[in-house]
Amino acid sequence: MEEERTVPELLQALGGQSARARARAASALGAKGDRGAVPHLIQALDDPSPSVRAAAAQALGRLGDERAVPHLIRALEDERWTIRAKAVEALGYIGDKSAFPHLVRALKDRKSGVQMAAAEALARLGDKRAVPHLARALDATTGRVLLKVGWALGRLGGVSELSHALRSEEWRVREAAVIGLGEAGWKAVPFLFRALNDELQEVRKQAAAALRRLGIPAPYKKRQEKLSPVVLGRIRKDFPPQRQAEAIALLERYLERDRKHGRNLAYKIVVLSEGSVASLSGLIKTALEDHRDILYFWEVHKRREKRNR
Repeated sequence: MEEERTVPELLQALGGQSARARARAASALGAKGDRGAVPHLIQALDDPSPSVRAAAAQALGRLGDERAVPHLIRALEDERWTIRAKAVEALGYIGDKSAFPHLVRALKDRKSGVQMAAAEALARLGDKRAVPHLARALDATTGRVLLKVGWALGRLGGVSELSHALRSEEWRVREAAVIGLGEAGWKAVPFLFRALNDELQEVRKQAAAALRRLGIPAPYKKRQEKLSPVVLGRIRKDFPPQRQAEAIALLERYLERDRKHGRNLAYKIVVLSEGSVASLSGLIKTALEDHRDILYFWEVHKRREKRNR
């Protein structure tokens, strides 16, 4: 086992022929906590193997030695996004403020994994200068990145920016804002109470959970959107009995998120999913991104149906 080997043995393995052995040695050196390994791990950031470079970056983050900072900043230019993400994480753990502008730039990386790591690293750095950059990222990111950005804003005390985001027409932004407010403590309480009246159940639920963590009982309104009898009938026709409840829950959640197009598209989505919950979930995601794609799929379906008559 690597953890049972001495530091000199691990350093020898770090220079060995096997990339797998070098990666394991780098990870073990990080776990050992011996900062004497730092120069060797810095050198490993230039290893030809991506797995070794990633392990070296992670190990340098665990060791927390500021000597690694300029080399980790250079690793932010690596062609592999996994190494860039590990370098960002390491810079966050080391906590050297000279990394700040580079972490801000990593928020705009083309890969979501790097963006998420950058948001978390900026929160760890604790530099309030990150707040306006994270606030702008609320409008420029999506999915899990958006939630992580909201979380980071909360950790940095960006209550004003998060309360403003609660007024967004985009439900994803409001959800991220509530997650962030849940990290901001007592000063966020008035805004969390406001979020209890949000039109989206997920936002209301997050707000209630955040208030409960502060010891404040906060019931929230449960989902009220109901499917039409026609849609329910089609679900019962197409879906196996054991999956119908799941399909109904997915569609009710969708109706709440897309009040503009949901009623018109729900039946089409059910038909197009052909009794598959996985297909139903994918089509709902597509509808939320651009409802016109569902209309296109529906036209294709109708033409195919017409040809088969």
